[in-house]
Amino acid sequence: MSEHELYLDLQEIDKLESITERPRLQKLLALEKGRIQDEIYALAKPAVTIQNEATKSPPKPKIPTVKITSYAWDQSDKFVKIYLSNLRGVHSLDSSCINLSKDGSQESLTIDNLNGKNYVFVIPKLSNPVENIAFKVKSDMVLLTFKKKESEKWECLTEKEKAKQASTKMPDMDKNGDPSESLMGMMKKMYDDGDDEMKRTIAKAWSESRNKKDIP
Repeated sequence: MSEHELYLDLQEIDKLESITERPRLQKLLALEKGRIQDEIYALAKPAVTIQNEATKSPPKPKIPTVKITSYAWDQSDKFVKIYLSNLRGVHSLDSSCINLSKDGSQESLTIDNLNGKNYVFVIPKLSNPVENIAFKVKSDMVLLTFKKKESEKWECLTEKEKAKQASTKMPDMDKNGDPSESLMGMMKKMYDDGDDEMKRTIAKAWSESRNKKDIP
């Protein structure tokens, strides 16, 4: 039944209610009136839903996040600096779009909605302690500045690089001892302290050395 027909039925029920005095008939008319009103609401609801869906704004596209892994660094007596370059237009962003954040012991620099992308630079664990971090936005670049806790020259920037240098550093030989024993001691220390690649290299050298001794 159409919505128009249902409204006509309601009008008839209203007329009957106005002339009916019997309680039983009044109750039946009220029940029928409620049923017709429910049908009218059910017919009208899909149209309302479609209208609401049409007025909804389309979902915003998800902005991809790019992890910054390339950087340069420099130092002075009191400061260490990290340069994040090739960030075209970063100097035109609102200051609220560029922030330093901290999650536990891990600190990051985030840049929101730069040329349709978000950028994040996870600050590596530094080779030496620092007192504070600040950043400055320049033309197409962000400069991170770390104040050194102690005024000394850093041999490398990150803790990982420092550990690698320590593992590959050539130990000193005993000038007063037997040269062959000193060499073997030095090789053993390099093997114990070295990474997997260093251990494979030393093991290969030892193996080749033993093979030469076995040749008559």
